[in-house]
Amino acid sequence: MLIIKRYSLSIALCLLLGGCNVEVNDESVNPHPTQQIVEHTEAPLLKESTDLDSIVDSPVIYDNIPVTNSDRIVPIELPLIDVDEEMLTVIKQRIGDAVIVIYSLGEEDQQLYAYVEYNNKTYDLGPIGYGTTNNVNYEYATVEALSQSWIKVSGALGANAPHILYIDFNKDRPTAIVISAHAREFDVDGDGIKEIVTFVGTAPYTTVYTMEEQQIVAIDLNELLNAIVVYYDDVKDYFNVQFEIDQPTTRWKLEKDFLKQVEE
Repeated sequence: MLIIKRYSLSIALCLLLGGCNVEVNDESVNPHPTQQIVEHTEAPLLKESTDLDSIVDSPVIYDNIPVTNSDRIVPIELPLIDVDEEMLTVIKQRIGDAVIVIYSLGEEDQQLYAYVEYNNKTYDLGPIGYGTTNNVNYEYATVEALSQSWIKVSGALGANAPHILYIDFNKDRPTAIVISAHAREFDVDGDGIKEIVTFVGTAPYTTVYTMEEQQIVAIDLNELLNAIVVYYDDVKDYFNVQFEIDQPTTRWKLEKDFLKQVEE
């Protein structure tokens, strides 16, 4: 990280003039989603800092960070499934032209599963929840993101294990993006098209799904910035970033091809 340290020029001038008493303060202050990955490129890390002194007391200015690391995401085709009498319906919810069904395989099986009925066919969505449940444990909605409409189905596979499917019915066979994180839709780069922003963990790990040359790509912001915490403030429209535990939080805005630090 490039840290611009204050007063270094003043100290040098004082030493040359031979009359300054300068007191130097030496006190220093996910997991990836489950989709098939087709291509990955590494981003350059932030420039290595030369000194960590006074980082809390001095404003830190970073260079713009080019967005050069991304995972290309290929939505998975939903497999067909045969419904039988062992599949006990727990919830049945219509969303547009589709019907989402959550079911169990019996009282002894704590796992819950889902399928979707569409155009007189039934497609498997896989595991979606666990334990006893009701409709408030799940979310179903039609959302706009990545220049198209999706049916979004949200569940959980554990106490802190969100499980979300973005289902695309615009093709001959339905496909889905499967995300093991919390996910919401925001226009984070100001181009008028909503991206999918995902986050998971107590110290948030944040990924942005966006479009790049007609392909869906995922940008891992923690990896790109080499930061321990990244989370999106949708009210103020910037990402809060903490590089190290003892460092202050900085604010960043995602633009077309780079991240830019927002001045305080």
